[in-house]
Amino acid sequence: MPLKRLSRKILVVEDEKDIAETLVWLLKDEGFSAIAAKDGQEALKKIKTTAFDLVLLDTRLPKISGFEVCRRIRADAKNRDVPVIVMSAFAESEMRSPYGPLGVKHYFIKPFDFNILKTTIENILVS
Repeated sequence: MPLKRLSRKILVVEDEKDIAETLVWLLKDEGFSAIAAKDGQEALKKIKTTAFDLVLLDTRLPKISGFEVCRRIRADAKNRDVPVIVMSAFAESEMRSPYGPLGVKHYFIKPFDFNILKTTIENILVS
């Protein structure tokens, strides 16, 4: 069964405006519904009011860290099963330590290949 992309909502949590806009544009171009949050506080507000199918989460964010955003997603019964993909400029080994127990689905080191990200998203959403 093909993935119904338009019904899939993705939240891109990224404080670098150019990266956020590019990811949202590329995801929309692939048929996903995508919006951005510029910091952890805005991300948590959006997660509270909108049911997302997946969160792309930067690690270093203003106001509330990516780790804390992920921890709060997991602590919320309504959102605890929402898949989270972490994006970072840090080595994967540095990210796995704090995020591993939070059930993060995948880690991407910036810069990354969008086609690999897209395939990973599709695989997560159909599993």
